[in-house]
Amino acid sequence: MTNFIPIFPLGIVVYPGEDLN
Repeated sequence: MTNFIPIFPLGIVVYPGEDLN
């Protein structure tokens, strides 16, 4: 998956592969 998940409320961008806790 090359799709990224932009989280507007949090203001951060979470990419598949990067696990941000």
